Amino acid sequence: MKVVFKIKSKGVQSEHTMEMNTTVNIGRSRSAQISLQDEKISGNHCSFFLKRDRLELTDKDSKNGTYLNGIRIEQSEVFIGDQIRVGDTLITIEEDKMSPDSVDILTFPGPKKDRIDYALKADFTGARIQNQQYHERIQKTAEAASHEKEVFLRLKAKSKIRLDKHELRARYKMRSLIATMFDGVLIVFFFVFPIFVFSKQLIPAILLGAGVVSAVSFFFITFKKMRFTLGEQITGIEDLYKKQ
Repeated sequence: MKVVFKIKSKGVQSEHTMEMNTTVNIGRSRSAQISLQDEKISGNHCSFFLKRDRLELTDKDSKNGTYLNGIRIEQSEVFIGDQIRVGDTLITIEEDKMSPDSVDILTFPGPKKDRIDYALKADFTGARIQNQQYHERIQKTAEAASHEKEVFLRLKAKSKIRLDKHELRARYKMRSLIATMFDGVLIVFFFVFPIFVFSKQLIPAILLGAGVVSAVSFFFITFKKMRFTLGEQITGIEDLYKKQ
């Protein structure tokens, strides 16, 4: 089994062939199997993994996101006819240059055995389509729809497509604002605390340096190393992500 991708970037069209049980990384990095000179994509933006019976797409925590048929995803199965957009680059599957067996496997809802399963339950394959239909409906009433209802519908559809942390922050602006304020207060605290504690023992220059190092260290750990900041954990944004 193999997949042939058609890649259109800045008006230039190219192809890439992927064999079974291999991973293809996409990004601006020269080490990526599909290296693209697109300023809007990350060095290691996303990747495809081709199994015996499916093709999976995974976002690598990219800055501008990976979009499948207009939906920002973290991980999803991909079928013939789908459109993957990264930055200004469009990626599709070149059906005409694939074997009949490969085409059959990557045609929704998959091979015959999966079609039988789909008639009995919503599996990983069918959940993606159900989620897309729900996503189209939710767009019109996004402000009014509660997160609890969205989580219920996603779980009911057994969806594997989840809102990523960037989209959660955008949807819950008030919580994000409170979380940012809380993180800001903590940064100030870590700056002032060393000065307050050692003010009677050290000279002002050393105190100032200790405060700066403490504040910068806290900022680096909170915003660079942690998936969610302390403010986002306290305001429940991390819980919303886990409940999906």
